[in-house]
Amino acid sequence: MYSRSGSRITCDEENRKIKGYDIVINYKHNLSNISKYEIKSGDEINGAMTYEHNGKIFVVNRGVIVKSKTTNEKSLQSFHYCSTCSKWLYESTVADHYEKCPKKERTQVNIHKDLWLFIEGNQDVVSFEFLLATDVDAISYYTTLKETILQSLMLTYNLDESDINGFINPIHGKKEHSIVIFETEEGGTGVLKSLLNTSTTQFEKFIENMFLILHIKSLEPYDETMDACITACYNCLLRFRNQFEHKFLKRKLILPLMLKIDKAILSPAENQNIESLSDRLDNLKSKCDSELEKDVLDAIVKLKLPLPDKAQETFYLDGAPIAKADFFYSPNKYIFVDGPPHAPENIREEDKIKRDKLDSKGNIIIELDFIDGKYDEDPSLIEKEVKKEFDRL
Repeated sequence: MYSRSGSRITCDEENRKIKGYDIVINYKHNLSNISKYEIKSGDEINGAMTYEHNGKIFVVNRGVIVKSKTTNEKSLQSFHYCSTCSKWLYESTVADHYEKCPKKERTQVNIHKDLWLFIEGNQDVVSFEFLLATDVDAISYYTTLKETILQSLMLTYNLDESDINGFINPIHGKKEHSIVIFETEEGGTGVLKSLLNTSTTQFEKFIENMFLILHIKSLEPYDETMDACITACYNCLLRFRNQFEHKFLKRKLILPLMLKIDKAILSPAENQNIESLSDRLDNLKSKCDSELEKDVLDAIVKLKLPLPDKAQETFYLDGAPIAKADFFYSPNKYIFVDGPPHAPENIREEDKIKRDKLDSKGNIIIELDFIDGKYDEDPSLIEKEVKKEFDRL
């Protein structure tokens, strides 16, 4: 790994995007470190927010987008690195570099191909979740909302564009997206944390500024400012740094939501330990040992069966490990996903001995048989096998 340290995620990432690089931002949250809040208007919950101190933000540069001079087609060219002379290379220069490397006479030229570059930072992170309005394009809706939130934060806290950033993030299994906002300064400056301080009026001021940015002068009666635009303009949502999103920014898309949150208040969620279905599914999949196990989880969700409580659960007898189940349901159901690696006779005999011990202790054993590997050609067999075995319970 080749790396260097830095104190912040800088605006260089936006500049690289402008220059034609394919930049992607991701957020890897830590559930145990997250505080949850609800955006309420009276008894109605109109949205949700989470806050994480030192959340993991990854900014990934996947390469440069190259446009063909003859066909105008675009293609992505990833990075290449010569560890012999410590030089980064474009794809077009790789072949010649074996001959032109300045150190080729002393040692063998070693080029690492198809690399992605990334920055990993520990940032203060807030995410917003709002339901998607019907018959509205999700990308336009959440991109507009994201930009409104960003500009309101900059106005509320007198921030520079380089102090804060954000992106929209698809929510697994839903049409909605979350809006992820993070401070670019490593470790955070306390701005996002102060927004969630319910003993102050910062959140209310933040909502007021959202209306101001969208040219909304008053709600009753509804009135807009003299400079109000039809879709978006440089007096509201458009900026040089979001130029690639200009086509998605349509301020009137989010007006119905704004009317709902006019007098909204922020309050801590009643149950901080509630984990969403998508979070649970992602958590279980992260512990899976094979793609087949992940496919089994997808089948469980599709069949509307409850998700397992744990993955890779080991059963102990008198302090000694006996068997590791792929999934586990409390209090005593062990699920084994048997793919082609379980086909050899000696493996089957070992599996039977271990599982008989579990059964002898009053546990319920569910064996999903995919040993013949036919699910590769017909993925529907995974769902059929899951349904057949779970129906026996």
